[in-house]
Amino acid sequence: MRGVKAPDYVREIRAIQGGDGVALKYYSEIMGYQNIGLKLSKTGKLPDISTKADNMADATLLCDEWNKWLKTESIHSYGKAKKRSSSRR
Repeated sequence: MRGVKAPDYVREIRAIQGGDGVALKYYSEIMGYQNIGLKLSKTGKLPDISTKADNMADATLLCDEWNKWLKTESIHSYGKAKKRSSSRR
């Protein structure tokens, strides 16, 4: 349909308080909380930023670094399908 824009869903790294510290998790409005993993990067290369902190203040700083990386990386390809090799005969 012309003139209809896809909604902008929230995708960010958030700090979750745990028993022995604070863990950083990838949050997507569609999928909820997930561990930070290689699926965040198309190239398979993640930055060397910690995913755990001892307190909430340190976790907030780490979240800022991760969210800057998320904005600069193009981890979501919209409208571009992956080319698959056809092995059917």
